[in-house]
Amino acid sequence: MKKIYIFPLVGVIVILFGLCFPAFSLYSDINIWLWGFYTIENKDLAYFRNKYVGEFESSFNSIRASFGLFAWILLFLISIIRSLVRLKKSQVSVKNGDLQHCTRPILFFGCLILYTLLIKDIPKVSYQSGIFLQFLGGFFCLIPSLPRLKKHNYKINKYLTLKLKGDETVIYIVNEPFEICKYLILNIPVGQVKDIESIDEIVDGYGENIENEFYGHEVELDPKESFKGHCSNLQVWVENNYETCLLDRNLAFPLLKRLTEVGDLEASSVFKDEIRKRFKSLYSPVQQYLICEGYLKYFSSSEKQELMKYVLSVDSWVSIAEYYNSKFLEEEAIEAYEHALKIDPINKLILKRLCNHSVIIGDYPGALKYYKSLAEFYGLENHDYLSLGDIYIKLYQYNNAKRMYRRVLWGKELNCKSQALLNLGSLYISEQAIDRAKRMYWDVIELNPSEIEAWISLSDLFQREGKISNAIETLKEGLGHKPFNAGLLIQLQLLYKSNKNYWDYTKTSFTYHMHKIRNKIEATLKKIYTYLKVLRNDIIQHYSEYKEN
Repeated sequence: MKKIYIFPLVGVIVILFGLCFPAFSLYSDINIWLWGFYTIENKDLAYFRNKYVGEFESSFNSIRASFGLFAWILLFLISIIRSLVRLKKSQVSVKNGDLQHCTRPILFFGCLILYTLLIKDIPKVSYQSGIFLQFLGGFFCLIPSLPRLKKHNYKINKYLTLKLKGDETVIYIVNEPFEICKYLILNIPVGQVKDIESIDEIVDGYGENIENEFYGHEVELDPKESFKGHCSNLQVWVENNYETCLLDRNLAFPLLKRLTEVGDLEASSVFKDEIRKRFKSLYSPVQQYLICEGYLKYFSSSEKQELMKYVLSVDSWVSIAEYYNSKFLEEEAIEAYEHALKIDPINKLILKRLCNHSVIIGDYPGALKYYKSLAEFYGLENHDYLSLGDIYIKLYQYNNAKRMYRRVLWGKELNCKSQALLNLGSLYISEQAIDRAKRMYWDVIELNPSEIEAWISLSDLFQREGKISNAIETLKEGLGHKPFNAGLLIQLQLLYKSNKNYWDYTKTSFTYHMHKIRNKIEATLKKIYTYLKVLRNDIIQHYSEYKEN
């Protein structure tokens, strides 16, 4: 039987023994002892009931009195044990710990004395060994719970406290939970890290399981030992004036920032200096972290530009830009790419990304500038000319746009050529050059007969000219190359309806809806097939495992 279950079992036995020893007595000169709470000298129980009714009633008052006494004693001892445990907390190997001493034992002791004085005159009441036995049993029951009375709290200063909650060490700032400590690095061989200047370099180089890497086996820490380690680390961090090199950047800077916000003057005085110092260290992962997490907002524009000079890696700026991209912060991404371009002015990747991001945010003059640099150093591809044509349209420079689209037609990429012809057709329509627009769309169809947009645009041009039959035939011809295409069918329905050709409209609508139903059935069957295939593979796998076992 486990030790933790032995103590409650012994405690219960002792309590039952105290309650039942003896329930009553009929012998002379022996105390009647009921339920371990009171005793009255008597010779006969019946005589006792007849003659000492008043005393019998008062005895029940003594039950309450003795129970209250027992409760006070128990609370007094528990509070003493808690205080001793808290005093023992100094075993945590840190300095200047603010151990909060409990004053409740003194309060309970005073109440106990007062209570005893109030009940001392109850007649013929003497507390026998039953109360002692019950108290002893209760103490045995409490033994397994005594370790739980020990609260692992460590207060570093009036702002910063660590608490062990279950198996996790939680950092509290001004009595509010801030963050859970995730891992602890201990006992790293000095020879392995002699050129390391910060914890970040160790974590980035070896990962959080660095000790496993060095020692070749898994290092496990008890939660209490881990708590002590975290307390020691943060105590050293505070004693070293919030030196951020001593903690992981993901903890050091948010913690320092929060301490600054709650009014820690020492933290406020070093906050910006620590950021400057880490930029000057030229360690790019920390620089990236500080920029991406917005720590530069605490600096003026001139101070910010000064700090940027210390970011010397193109890869760092590209990583920062990609981080901003993931957050859909296009302008910040462009700024990061521009910093990278200052370091490497002819970087093709950066120039292309600056072109794309400038278009996304609508900075078309900026996009033109980057495309010109790209053309100067590397030349442009067909899709670049296509993008330039789109940019010129946004800038209302239609002749330049047509020039770019015609340049695309020199290339071999069919998709780019088709799109350029479609765009040229749209430009000619805006200029009322209908015949030239038709020629562009026929050229698209010649390149790619499945290009739906060309068939629909050509049909629209015939409608403008009032040639409804030509428009209908164009759509039907398109359906010959792309049967059951929803766009073509819908356009054909609208034409039939506008010309009151309800019979053909009904047939086309029926075809369209049947096609939709067919697509839904095919999609459902595909899902069923995929499910059955996965189920079959699972059955085969489980059967193979069953045979192996």
